[in-house]
Order: sequence, then structure tokens, then C-alpha cells
Amino acid sequence: GQYWIDESIAAFQSAMFLTLELEQLSMDNVLADSQDVVLVTATVRDIQGRLVADSDLELTFTVQGGKGSYVVGTGNGDPTDRTKEGGAVRNAWQGYCRALIGVGVEPGTL
Repeated sequence: GQYWIDESIAAFQSAMFLTLELEQLSMDNVLADSQDVVLVTATVRDIQGRLVADSDLELTFTVQGGKGSYVVGTGNGDPTDRTKEGGAVRNAWQGYCRALIGVGVEPGTL
């Protein structure tokens, strides 16, 4: 017979670090006018950089830089999560969590 597929499954280890990624669409034409927002995705990773898919770590988002910038709210995609909307704290779900950041009135690095 012919060889059709090669699949490997690696077990992830304990959570070791987070990676943060800005949504690319959010970064196009972002203005420091207190009207724009950017979307940040936090991913829980193991020592080898793999997604820790069963992670439910509690994450707290804060903003430094960009005068007047703040955390608008967070989300994780979990339909059973009853965490208060608009907060800066949320548990990861399946290794992911997102934050919506309100851009302030002064240009800078967030």
C-alpha cells in the first residue's frame, strides 16, 4: 500500500511562560486618540515553547506606557466562564486568554 499520513503527538509539560501577540489587524492605523483598541492574545507555553492546552492559569493584564491606556476587558472563549466582563483578570482556557486594550491619548509603546 501507499504511505498516506505521518502523525506525531507530543505531550506538553507544565506551564513555564507566556507569549503575547498583538492582533495584526488591530495594529493597522492605531491612533493615540483614546478611541482605538488593540487585541492581545496570551498563550501559555511549556519549557519547549509548546502550547499547554489544558492550562487554566489565572492571568492579570496590566498596561504600561501610552498615557491613558487601559485594559477594557478580557476573554478566553470558554462558554461556561462567568467572570465579570470588563475586568483585567481572567483564567486561560485551553491555554489561551485575550485582552482588549484601550489606547490612550499619547503616542508610545504599550
